[in-house]
Amino acid sequence: LKYIFFNFFDAIITNSYGSGKSLEYFIFNKKKIKPIYNPYLKKINKKTFKKKNYLITIGRLRKQKDQKTLIEAFKIFLEKNRNYKLMILGHGSLEKKLKKLSKNLNIEDRVVFKGWVKNTTTYLKHSKIFVLSSVYEGLGNVLIDAVNYNIPCVSTNCPSGPDEILLNGKGGYLVKTKSPKLLAEKIQYSINNYSYSLKKNLRAKKKINRFLILKQTKKYFDYLSKFY
Repeated sequence: LKYIFFNFFDAIITNSYGSGKSLEYFIFNKKKIKPIYNPYLKKINKKTFKKKNYLITIGRLRKQKDQKTLIEAFKIFLEKNRNYKLMILGHGSLEKKLKKLSKNLNIEDRVVFKGWVKNTTTYLKHSKIFVLSSVYEGLGNVLIDAVNYNIPCVSTNCPSGPDEILLNGKGGYLVKTKSPKLLAEKIQYSINNYSYSLKKNLRAKKKINRFLILKQTKKYFDYLSKFY
């Protein structure tokens, strides 16, 4: 039904250009689609923090986020980096299965399930690498947070959002979905070339003002005012 009713709307705002592209398949008048990034960030962080040997991911524990692939990739990564921990922030229906997977892989002492965390910045500040393993996203606000706190990002190149936030790979690392081996290799590369990884993150951060609340809210008001 939404495919039918969407064509009667005056305008359709999407939170990424990738999301807009996906709608073009069933929207007759493509001009109705208007991508406007999420009004998400209050301010841009200008501080630096001491990093610990943490990989961090944030998201609900569900199939969309595919933490299974991340845990399997972390198992591979640990073969050469036993002094690292994987911090998983979020809760969801797959928590028991993911904990069991960690146990079956004999890495339960290296994988930390923090559950739902209200203030994620406490963990973001001190983590070395941020990893997003999703099979799809609308945009991926957690990547914006990671970039803002100077954490090099390794993300699946899923539809849609990560490639836009990470400047199509110039501002972070992108790998195909559901590939533990490739994900592990890119995490390893980002650690081995950490200075370069930080430079990539800096490129993404220079474009992060695209997600500031005041700037993006104004775009919403300016666009919607055309219909009144």
